[in-house]
Amino acid sequence: MPQTYSSSSLAHQPASYTLAVQGLQKVNITHNLLGYNEMDYELLAGLFSSRLDNYLNVEANWWGTRKAKEIEELIFDFDDWNNFALADYLPYLIDDNLLAAVSSVGSSAAQETTDLSSLGGRLLHDLRLPKRAEPYVVKSDLTVMPGVTLVVEAGATLEFFPSVGLLVLGRLEALGTKDQRITLRPVDPAKGVKRRVRRHVKTSLEGVRLCVEGECGGRSEGFLDIYNGTTKQWVPICDDRFTERNTEVVCRELGYNTIHTFYDRNKRTEMFPNALIRIQFWPDPIQCDGTETALNECSLRMNGQIFDHTYDCQWNGDFVYISCGDLNLEDPELEYWGGVRFSIPNFEHMDVYSRIHDPNAQNHAHAHPLVHGKHQTQVFPSLMEWVEVVSAGILHNDKSPAILSFHETPKLRGVTVRDSAYDGLSLISATYGVEMLYNKFDNNLGVGVTLMGLTGETRETEESSFFPLTNVRLPYHTFGMVDMCDSTKELRIEERVLLYYKYDNRPVDCIKIFSSVFNVKNFGLRLLHLNLYDSSFGAEPVVRDRLVLYDGDIYNYTTQAFAEVHAHSDNHMRFFKTAGTSLSVELHATGSSGDFGFVAEVVTLPISNLGINRNILHNFTYNEYHNNVEGAVFAATAGEVNPWLCFSYSRMEDNGRQLYGNFTTARAAVHLDVQNMQDVYFKNNLVRNNTGGLHIIAGSIGAATKLQANVTNNLFEATQHWQALYMASRENSAYQHALIAYNDFSWSFSPYHDVITLAQVVSVFTHNYAHSNLGRHILDVYGFQKVRLPVYQTTSHNSFAKNVASDPTYQGTVIAGSAGQQFVDNVFYNWDNAYELVAVNESVRCNISSECTDSESFTLESVVVDERSDVWKTPIDARSNWWGFNTTVAVSGRIHDKTDDETLLHVDYR
Repeated sequence: MPQTYSSSSLAHQPASYTLAVQGLQKVNITHNLLGYNEMDYELLAGLFSSRLDNYLNVEANWWGTRKAKEIEELIFDFDDWNNFALADYLPYLIDDNLLAAVSSVGSSAAQETTDLSSLGGRLLHDLRLPKRAEPYVVKSDLTVMPGVTLVVEAGATLEFFPSVGLLVLGRLEALGTKDQRITLRPVDPAKGVKRRVRRHVKTSLEGVRLCVEGECGGRSEGFLDIYNGTTKQWVPICDDRFTERNTEVVCRELGYNTIHTFYDRNKRTEMFPNALIRIQFWPDPIQCDGTETALNECSLRMNGQIFDHTYDCQWNGDFVYISCGDLNLEDPELEYWGGVRFSIPNFEHMDVYSRIHDPNAQNHAHAHPLVHGKHQTQVFPSLMEWVEVVSAGILHNDKSPAILSFHETPKLRGVTVRDSAYDGLSLISATYGVEMLYNKFDNNLGVGVTLMGLTGETRETEESSFFPLTNVRLPYHTFGMVDMCDSTKELRIEERVLLYYKYDNRPVDCIKIFSSVFNVKNFGLRLLHLNLYDSSFGAEPVVRDRLVLYDGDIYNYTTQAFAEVHAHSDNHMRFFKTAGTSLSVELHATGSSGDFGFVAEVVTLPISNLGINRNILHNFTYNEYHNNVEGAVFAATAGEVNPWLCFSYSRMEDNGRQLYGNFTTARAAVHLDVQNMQDVYFKNNLVRNNTGGLHIIAGSIGAATKLQANVTNNLFEATQHWQALYMASRENSAYQHALIAYNDFSWSFSPYHDVITLAQVVSVFTHNYAHSNLGRHILDVYGFQKVRLPVYQTTSHNSFAKNVASDPTYQGTVIAGSAGQQFVDNVFYNWDNAYELVAVNESVRCNISSECTDSESFTLESVVVDERSDVWKTPIDARSNWWGFNTTVAVSGRIHDKTDDETLLHVDYR
């Protein structure tokens, strides 16, 4: 799924510093004389980290002052950007002499009273921010430490400097009212913030251009051409590893912003067989880091190029398409800030302590708390009520959701998230049920709400009960998750951590070594998300992008690798277990798009993690989703059991964008890729004028966790380009069930796709009204081509009126793609269509519908002829319908079946 991306510019890092520690390797910096340099900072502690206890040793240095507060102002570290390490400068030299005495260890300025005129750094004590006339200004990352509560009273306003945000490791209580909302917004430029230059100037020498059907002048979107100054030719680009970083540089070179960008690959309609024969030289592939001003400043991509190999394009191949969009800031002088994040202090989330029966606790009962239906200990989640989060989404110069929660479950009510540079809200591995009421997500450049259930399994079976996800939406440097390539090489864990890597436009080789507490437990690793780039050339790879697992410490030469995972390996669902008490993971990855990466759970054996409650519900009710570029909702789950989902009484309007041709920024307004989820409720919603409507792909290994989808009482109006409703079952999954009733499908315009598709889903499609739609077909129902027992797909008591089918081959309202379907008591009144019902064999159906030809393995020759005689035994039951005519001959003419073509299924309409 294509995504939009941000710039990796270092605009908001310190402009100057004496000494910087960047990268992945820790170093000691001691016994130095600093403090007499005319720099913004003396030290930049740029070691990336996603937990609290990651320190950089900078003890015993002279900083030019004896005051701890002044020393901290000379160091750029965790207290400025909390994805950096914390510089441990205590004790420090108290004089300008390497032989001088050192200070007292306990003199850190962090213990002092919080300065309300300039918030930032670690909050080590409870703090209340009452309403006042002037806003509170947050100049650096504000981190609410564990056990600390930050209270923001109704009517208060917090303004954040660019690229910094609020990280809650303790508790946030932001309780506004309808009349006095709390506002979190960017700082006013008039307050002296050092802004980056927002003017984008087009280079004088034109090196790139964007073209559509031969028109190339001054376009902000189109297919990419690069000018070859030697041959004086414009060369089209078809690089299959062209990334978001390269896209940012192209937009910058053309004079556009680098925040709202889009790229994809597809055919160019103006090309013909001899269109490219005069191209004398094809450029080598390049990789940009996003900071360059032009593509010719980017370095060549060193990925094992074959000698004398040319990277030419085929006229009928896929070419790079780029769109440089506009910013969504209400004031062009504003800068995006980092947003609000809720997370756990370290990498592990354990519920075992909440289950301990404490007789001294105030809520102690003589009976076990489960008997009373209450938890042993009370949980006080963070609260956000009637809060406006405005223009967030750029954290530490990379895109990040305006509100992000990892493992924690804050309660959101009446929250408005608008004008974000990325997703509005992202919930990752929520531990408890989410209650989302009366919220609004408006004008965000990403998805309105992203929900990712990475619950994993509590079993030690050889194979997972789910398929690893292909597409997830994770920002870089997610606090609380173990980044495969951060500065921590060795980790000691008790129960479970999530290990992840998100590709960037640079090659990496990274190592992680896991050991258990007391060194007594073995390890297991299970993949939750896997999308490694296929870096092979032809049949033999140079060096594959891969994960290699070692049973033991990798630095011990006797340790052997016991598993290797790559794009084409057959062990993606395997549960890898060690025989020893340590596990080493090695990653080799080339530079590629941020869509690629992996997420794995690393657990100690036997598994101690209790998992989540199977009866919890994520409730999204009375919410509004408007004008979100990449869709309203995206949900993906990977685990043996996942919470139920409910979307009800909500408005989803104008989400997604259709660009040139078939390029769109979203596949659907609501995109659900769920596995082992028992119930999905989508009821009483308005889904209007979106790029795609409701898209559900479901799967489960067993019947106990099969999906029961309830799609009722919804209005799907004016859906553009994609299906208004698409429901499909994963391959080799148990039967997924769906009730689709009392819905209105109207005014859809999707000439290249069906309006409604039900693919291998046990469906009851009843009491729906589909009218005034234009699509390839209006309803396409298929699947179960080898099953003849009961009726698995029923369509009854529906009305299809004034619809237009655009398929030039078989212009039919309904496509019945498998035997045994039942159509009862329906009204068909679509006189613009040649047929109301087209019955096909699965071997022929793919010539009629575009939905099943997506599989690369599909060929007409792969269908055995014997299947046809098998499916003939079960005709399609289409009796008791109104076909628009009262005579048998006329009704027969509205149905295309075995009487017209011997290879098709028979339809019983009398």
